[in-house]
Amino acid sequence: MLPTAENLAAFIQADLDTATATLALDFATAVVSDYTRGVGFEAAEPAGGLGHVILQVAARLYRNPDQLRTQAVGDLSTTWAEPGWSGFTIGELAVLHRYRRRAG
Repeated sequence: MLPTAENLAAFIQADLDTATATLALDFATAVVSDYTRGVGFEAAEPAGGLGHVILQVAARLYRNPDQLRTQAVGDLSTTWAEPGWSGFTIGELAVLHRYRRRAG
């Protein structure tokens, strides 16, 4: 399934800006498709766990679009475990490697 803004909102359990959510999903879909070199995409629909990887990547991007590691305002600061998009996680790579074509 190709994740939608509604799927992303349910995943991160928040009301979303649809335009920003769509951009995050488009980026996530593109990097997953590029990584697998299109394998696992039939008629633009991701197979198996690829949709879940897209959703996870989009969630990280949506939550931290400036890709900051730390942000401070006055005496308050926030530190993110992942600075937005810094690459795929080990779990995501485990799914992606099932589809990636490798040079022989």
